[in-house]
Amino acid sequence: MPTTTPALIADSATSGFHQGTIERRDLRPDDIRIDIAFAGICHSDIHTVREEWGPAHFPLTVGHEIAGTVVAVGDEVTRHAVGDRVGVGCLVDSCGECEPCKDGMEMFCTRPSVGTYNSQGYDGEWTMGGYAQEVVVSERFVLRIPDSGVSLEDVEKEALRQALIATNSNVAEAARRLSVERGKLRYRLKKFGLK
Repeated sequence: MPTTTPALIADSATSGFHQGTIERRDLRPDDIRIDIAFAGICHSDIHTVREEWGPAHFPLTVGHEIAGTVVAVGDEVTRHAVGDRVGVGCLVDSCGECEPCKDGMEMFCTRPSVGTYNSQGYDGEWTMGGYAQEVVVSERFVLRIPDSGVSLEDVEKEALRQALIATNSNVAEAARRLSVERGKLRYRLKKFGLK
């Protein structure tokens, strides 16, 4: 039975957001449920809600730069455990069987891949993004954020800064940089005028 979670929802391209609830699917064997701590804002969220890139499916919850904590795992999950800090980007599923998927190029899935929001999943349901309290994602599309003494708040700040200069894998890049270069965080914050 699907669960509901609080979310920010747009009902049309001109409605703005309102608070409400959305449904998340039951865990499949390879899924994880994430309690979202932060979701960055990307201009693609704005373009999608305004239908500047084509028609959107409403109601819509956007957000694909997600950082949070695993709260439940499916029976076949091996990469993540309850309590892990994780990030999710712009994809949440793919067939996993076609050549692009087998080559680690899931964005070119021939079925095709499933976006974090405004995308029809293989179950026929429309995906809703990270401007919510929880999200359910196939474990293959979840990146672990090392627990290296860096808070999720700092990871999200770094992800937002990365969004100023890059357009993909912001959460993963922030996690990598912070876990390797912990001492340089303050310098980078000052460099971008954000601290």
